[in-house]
Amino acid sequence: MPEFNRNNTENAPVLITTTIVKDRSGYNMDGSPTNELGNGWGYYDCGLQNMNLLLKAEELGLSTLIMGIRDAEKLRDVFHIPLEESIVSVISVGYGDIHPDMPKRKSVEEIASFF
Repeated sequence: MPEFNRNNTENAPVLITTTIVKDRSGYNMDGSPTNELGNGWGYYDCGLQNMNLLLKAEELGLSTLIMGIRDAEKLRDVFHIPLEESIVSVISVGYGDIHPDMPKRKSVEEIASFF
């Protein structure tokens, strides 16, 4: 991982690499995509799974950091991740030693449109 991410996770006891199997979620049994999103469904499903992991970690008092900046080919080599899988992220899990200030939440009107 880049130095910034290595520094932020150097004491994390767990690093989880998340992947999707390409051409599976969002595809019919004959290999044709179910709609124009194709592999987008796999990434969507992975994001949902990652969010559940983060929420459970928080419930257990653990801190997490999702890292999208990573060396995918090195991860593929070290962990023997097959080419038919796409590497999505690395998530560190542990007990955080900093508690950054949260930014002010945006109002509903700033982020949503109602028709």
